[in-house]
Amino acid sequence: MQTRAERAVLNPAKDAERARLFQPYSLALQAWQGEKKLTPQQARLRDQFRWMLEEFRVSTFAQELGTAQPVSAKRLTQFLADAGRPSLK
Repeated sequence: MQTRAERAVLNPAKDAERARLFQPYSLALQAWQGEKKLTPQQARLRDQFRWMLEEFRVSTFAQELGTAQPVSAKRLTQFLADAGRPSLK
């Protein structure tokens, strides 16, 4: 968070662009978390997506920290599609 805050001060436009890239996935997770009746499989997929999103946050805002697994917007979109989630807007 500190790295992101420092970079946002130096280049707010770039931070805003990165935030726009991240936002649809964050909203998708919020919607998924708001669902009350999930099967155990759906809950596992949601949790897996949450961790992928955390890795994407690091990859997007603090690349030098590295990630535990490769992650990208394309991978997140594909994961949601494979999980039967609504397409992103």
